[in-house]
Amino acid sequence: MNNPRLTMAWAKKTYLQLVIKWKVEIDMTSYPSKHLILPRLADKEHTSQVVEGWKNGKIKWIDLLEPDVEEHKKELVEIVKDTSANKSKSVVDGPDGEETNQLR
Repeated sequence: MNNPRLTMAWAKKTYLQLVIKWKVEIDMTSYPSKHLILPRLADKEHTSQVVEGWKNGKIKWIDLLEPDVEEHKKELVEIVKDTSANKSKSVVDGPDGEETNQLR
């Protein structure tokens, strides 16, 4: 994926799917940033802090109540809608009238 917003949407989608399935989420109070960063986009310092946080227990999974899970389900539905809309916008007609996957 060449579009960073689309990449982050897919990362958030995958995280939300895990959250909903297992009914847990990452406790962000000790996370080095206020949002998740894809490993391939994180710098060495951030990655080291995350690994150390998981090792020492400052970063951990916390159980969710059902209303929290329902909120995450709603968020996932919106991300899927937005991602689908962005994907369909990225498909344009080629010179011979056929569709191609080029970003506008």
